[in-house]
Amino acid sequence: MLVYEMKLEGEKAQYEKLDEAIRTGRFVRNSIVRAWMDGQVKSRIGCLQILQNISR
Repeated sequence: MLVYEMKLEGEKAQYEKLDEAIRTGRFVRNSIVRAWMDGQVKSRIGCLQILQNISR
């Protein structure tokens, strides 16, 4: 499990961008994990194919 810890002193817009990046990362991770659990992903290439479908 990856854990990122940071201390920030920024503006509201910066916090919103950071939250958006975190949500995007979680969505991608959860999509790949779900596909793996469903048996759709067998290798790295399968992960890349799922990511290509997400990005469209």
